[in-house]
Amino acid sequence: MTTSSNKQSPKSKPTASPAHKVLEVFVGKWRFRGQSFAAGQKPEDPRASAVAWHGEDSWEWLPGGFFLRHEGHTQLGDQTLIRTEIIGHDDANHGDHGLYGVGN
Repeated sequence: MTTSSNKQSPKSKPTASPAHKVLEVFVGKWRFRGQSFAAGQKPEDPRASAVAWHGEDSWEWLPGGFFLRHEGHTQLGDQTLIRTEIIGHDDANHGDHGLYGVGN
C-alpha cells in the first residue's frame, strides 16, 4: 500500500526582474509647467495663442515591486485633468511595459 502526503513544496516568492527596475526612474513627485500652441504656430509669433499648463505627478511602487501607481493632476488652460495609471513590465507581450490608465 502506498500513502500520499498532502505536503506542498513551498513556492518561492516572485521577485521583480531588471526590466521592472527600469521603471525606478519615474519614482517620486514631479512638477511641470509650460505652454502649448496651435498647429503651425510658433512662440515668437506675436499673434500666436498659447495655452498655459501646469501640474504635478507622483509615482510610487505598489507592494511587491512589480507595478508603479501614477497619480496626476494637470491644469490645461481652464480644464482640470486628473488621472490614475498603473504601469508594469509584461514578459508575455514581447517584454513591453504595459500601462492601464483612467482619467476624466
